[in-house]
Amino acid sequence: VTQLDVSSNVMCGVRGDRYDAIKAVAKAVSSPTGTKLSDLRLSHNGLHSTALCFLGPALADTTLLHLDLSDNALGVDSVGRRSAAGMKACVASFASPKCRLTTLNLSGNYLGNEEMILLSQVLDSMLTLTDLDVSFNDVHAVGARHLASAIKFNSTLAHLDLGGNHVQDAGAAELAEALKFNESLRGLVLAANDLTTSSCYYWIDALQTNAVLVDLNIEENDAMEVSAKREALEWVKGNVELIDLRADPDTFDLAVRSKIVRDNLFNKVSREDKEVISKLVTNISVKNDPEFHERVATICPPGRSQMLRMTKNLLALMTMTKEDRAVRLVQKAYRKMQERKRKEAAMREKEARRRRAG
Repeated sequence: VTQLDVSSNVMCGVRGDRYDAIKAVAKAVSSPTGTKLSDLRLSHNGLHSTALCFLGPALADTTLLHLDLSDNALGVDSVGRRSAAGMKACVASFASPKCRLTTLNLSGNYLGNEEMILLSQVLDSMLTLTDLDVSFNDVHAVGARHLASAIKFNSTLAHLDLGGNHVQDAGAAELAEALKFNESLRGLVLAANDLTTSSCYYWIDALQTNAVLVDLNIEENDAMEVSAKREALEWVKGNVELIDLRADPDTFDLAVRSKIVRDNLFNKVSREDKEVISKLVTNISVKNDPEFHERVATICPPGRSQMLRMTKNLLALMTMTKEDRAVRLVQKAYRKMQERKRKEAAMREKEARRRRAG
């Protein structure tokens, strides 16, 4: 058995004071010889903090990769009082080198800032965790700040779901600052978090340097202006396009060397690449090619989509030989001449019609 799904039961009994079932589960997930359980789903079971105290220690040495504890009551005890005892038992096990969890779902559990502080303290030790869901809890700016500090230099977490909490703009600012340094987080959900337009500018600022975030969910924040949200999401879309560009090493190397990326994409290249760009712009041979120099050195960076399109056009020009470039200039001059002749003929025809009408 590799998957055990006992969701939508009443494991602690009607009154929440029976623990035989959770003890049996804990025994099953601990790691005796031959156990291959990798996926455990315990959602909708009425589990509370006290029950979690029995399961927590078993997670220190287990083959589990996926753990779903969503839609329980892990932030309160059996009588509904706030309690972090169960989370303390879990984080002690999460810090174990034998804990191999890759996905952890704690959505809808009445968890608050205290539980987020505990969790953030062990994120660095959870070397295999890629997906963390703490949505629909009671996380405020304080909890978001500690999570932001934990993910700032985290190199494994790829998706963080904080939707349906109360991180507000203060928490969003902390998360955005962390994104300037994080190089692994590809998805962040902050839907329905009481965010305003101000948070959009935090994302835009962070995405000047962050080159990995490709999915940002900031929906259902009613105080956020549509135009500001659209601009922030355009920067995320730009990351998707940049990653596609990087998929072809030769194309990306040429794009990095082109001055067209000096503003938006320029901020996302290494120091060595920036030096290459600087040398390219000051190169005399480039300046002696007026058309090329104009496109490379003096054009103002346009919008992200237009910039990428112009970069791709520029790549073709950069890879041409001098002879090919000369031919292209002749062809361009010929097209201009033809266009001028066409306009002159149209003007003569218009003048002739005017005279006939007169």
